[in-house]
Amino acid sequence: MPCGHTIKKEFFIVMDIEIYIAQIRSEKGISLRTLEMKTSLKHSHINDIENGKSSPTLKEIVEIGKALKVDPYTLFKL
Repeated sequence: MPCGHTIKKEFFIVMDIEIYIAQIRSEKGISLRTLEMKTSLKHSHINDIENGKSSPTLKEIVEIGKALKVDPYTLFKL
């Protein structure tokens, strides 16, 4: 018997942000070491992000976007 409550289902789109970071970095000819120098992130952490082993924080996404000279929202393209 229904209890009168509506269950709201939320759907999340899984974005492969790591693919876009790696793609833009590659297109611009920027190495992991160079990106490391332009951000506060270690090249190994950037590599883990690009390989899906680590999820970037919003702060890291903004920092990477600025270092790649792209609007960070570009990294969220679907």
